[in-house]
Amino acid sequence: MRRGSTFDITAWNNDHPVGEECAYFPILGIHEDGKRTLLKSEAFMASSGDPVVFVQGISGYVSCKHLVFKPQLEDRNPTWNDKFEHRW
Repeated sequence: MRRGSTFDITAWNNDHPVGEECAYFPILGIHEDGKRTLLKSEAFMASSGDPVVFVQGISGYVSCKHLVFKPQLEDRNPTWNDKFEHRW
């Protein structure tokens, strides 16, 4: 993360094992355009200093800040609806 902020990668990896279901949101704060996915790697620090992870179906790594895990979303969120068609 940026200078002056902290991110405990060990704790994050313990809380979110590889294979866990999550949703990736390309734009922070907009939870209508998420994509259901699975974690493919443990988190690590990118050269930018941001914590990142690889997820299924997305090319390259994504910021951990752009992932939301099912317990953090309400069940009525369209991202968790089995009939939800991703827009991208």
